[in-house]
Formats: sequence, structure tokens, C-alpha cells
Amino acid sequence: VPSGTSDPSSGNNTATDGPDTVIKVSDLTITKSNLVASVNTGSSLSYDVVITNNGPSVAEGAVFKDPAVSGLNVTSVTCAASGTSTCPTGAALTVALMQGATGVVIPTIQSGASNKVTFTVTGTIPLIYPVALPATLTNAANVTIAGVVDSASHSDTVNSVCATTPLTIGTPALPVTDSTTPYSLSWTITNPLSSTVTLNRIQITWTGTGKTDKITLGSNSVTINSNAKPTNKTGLSWAINPGSNTLTVTNTKTFTVSKIEIFVNETGCNFTKP
Repeated sequence: VPSGTSDPSSGNNTATDGPDTVIKVSDLTITKSNLVASVNTGSSLSYDVVITNNGPSVAEGAVFKDPAVSGLNVTSVTCAASGTSTCPTGAALTVALMQGATGVVIPTIQSGASNKVTFTVTGTIPLIYPVALPATLTNAANVTIAGVVDSASHSDTVNSVCATTPLTIGTPALPVTDSTTPYSLSWTITNPLSSTVTLNRIQITWTGTGKTDKITLGSNSVTINSNAKPTNKTGLSWAINPGSNTLTVTNTKTFTVSKIEIFVNETGCNFTKP
């Protein structure tokens, strides 16, 4: 008010604005790679999942998820932060959280390419698939902040290391019971290759009140004398010759065999009946 001028209402001479909510805006990107195009059954592999914040604000509390997929058994997840970003640690960084509905909460991802957060996800490809071997293994990950989801995936061709040894186990069909002495059951193991295959382990799933007495394959045999169910014999080095090979299992009493598993070539390749 100029000098000499009166203000009849001085109560309205000030004003305030706010408080205003400051909304942080961050633009996240995610990539995923394991630097290979194909994987073998029975092998281990690691994926690098890189999350970058293009800004302009710091990203606080972003949620990282990498759901479980058939054909990959994830064993660990680690985190490395670049620049001034920060990683979750300890109980806040587990495979269970990463694969579950909660996800892994990332404390901060600062703006800029030099402040990325990298998750390394390690797992194994099973030697034996419970279902048909997939042609490709696709594994996707995502990161969410303020309701916005960004995702990335990586696909690999899956190669079966057992494909070169297609053994077959012949009749009788399982389950099968032998109730007459000498309590013995036999199957033909067929090796269609021109070279021998080495059997390293055999497992017989059976029921009965006696004991597994002996397992014989061709000229090889091992005395078991055990009622363990299943009977599992490791450390073998038995040749499965080209063509037909006779597998015989004997027991001390009536017994029923419901499953035969043979593991060959020290890779753990599994040929199962049924």
C-alpha cells in the first residue's frame, strides 16, 4: 500500500499455495540375456536382467519379478548396483520372492545409464523333462513402478544331450509281478547305435516283502541283497552293446516292478520304463 494510503481490510494481504504433492516420474527399461542361443539338458545357465532408469526422477520401490517357467530350475538370484543405485539384500532378495506374487523390491534406481541395477538369475536345465522336451525355453522378467509394467524375455533352443543314445526298454509292460521261484524278471534293452553306451546307474522301483537279490545286464551283474525301495545302484560302468541286451532283476520273494530307470554316459541321461 503506498504511503498515505489506508487499507481498510489488512486481513487479506497474504496468500499461500499448497502444499503441493511432488510427483516423481521415472521411465524404467529392462533387458534380459544369457549371451547364448541354445542350451543343453543337464546344463547350468545364468541370465543377466538389467534395469535402467531413464528419469527424470529417482525410482524408489520398483518391483522386479522373474516368474518360474517349466524347464528351468532356478537356484539363486543376486543383485549388483552401479553408480548410486541400491540393491535389495538378504531376506529381501530370494528366488521365492522373485518368482512369487510379491516380487523383489528395489530400494532405489537413480536416473541415468550409469546407475543401472543388474540381477543375475542362475538355474539348471533338467536332464529329464517330466513332459515333452520343449523346442525352446523362454524366460520372461518384468519390473513395475507406479503401475507401469515393463518386461523383457529371452529364448534359447533346447538341445537334449540324450538324443544320441535313444535306448529302449522292451516288454513285459509295467507293472509286472513274478510270483514263482526263482522270482526273476527280464527285459530287453535295445541300443540302436553302432557303439556301446555306458550305464552308470540303475534304479528299480518295486514292491514286495523280500529283497532285491541281483541285477544283471549282459555279462555284468551286481549283488544287492537289500529291501530298499526303490533299489538304486550307482557307480556302475556297464557296457550296453549295440543291439539287444538282457536286463534281469531277481528277488528273494514275490515282487512287483513298476518302474525301471537307467542312466548312461555319466551325463545322467535317463531312459525310463514305463
